[in-house]
Amino acid sequence: MNHYYCKNWEPLEDTKRIQWDLAGGCLSFYTAAGIFSKDRVDSGTRWLVKHMTREEPCASFLDLGCGYGAVGIALSRLGWCHDAYYCDVNFKALRLARKNLRVNRVKGRIHCGEGADALRDHVFDGVALNPPIRAGLDAVLCLIRGGLRTLKPKGRFYLVMRTRQGALRLKKDPTWAGLSFLEIGRDGGYRVFRMEAP
Repeated sequence: MNHYYCKNWEPLEDTKRIQWDLAGGCLSFYTAAGIFSKDRVDSGTRWLVKHMTREEPCASFLDLGCGYGAVGIALSRLGWCHDAYYCDVNFKALRLARKNLRVNRVKGRIHCGEGADALRDHVFDGVALNPPIRAGLDAVLCLIRGGLRTLKPKGRFYLVMRTRQGALRLKKDPTWAGLSFLEIGRDGGYRVFRMEAP
């Protein structure tokens, strides 16, 4: 396997449990090999959640490229979103996400597929993405564009990226010319952006 954002149908075995101490209490996540950030909740996810929770809450929310579900589960436990969906192409990650929803006592709907195409009949107030950089820029742009198509009018798309991995270059992409594109946070070498639909 070249990277974790791929169609992984491996058996769910040799799982490990990690924790994230959050303002709303301690969260527990099962992870495994072949999954992004299996040893700890990564810094990008932490910064993304921190800055999103300073924004107005969302009723309907999509955790895009959710992995084992850390972003959506954290936001749900903090009461920031109420109707959460989880989507990833990695089936092994989604099995972990389903388990982690139960462990953390939050509800959510899980969908397997390439980006937001798996949810083409749904629309959301908010979408968040901690992009799979190892999958390449084309894959990241495809995920963003697909996620933007699922937004309701005035819906918000949140994105976290390392500055050194092209965050500023991405900000200048002409694709976003018709959108409100704001940097809402900068921490630990990461930038958090909000794109808002017209």
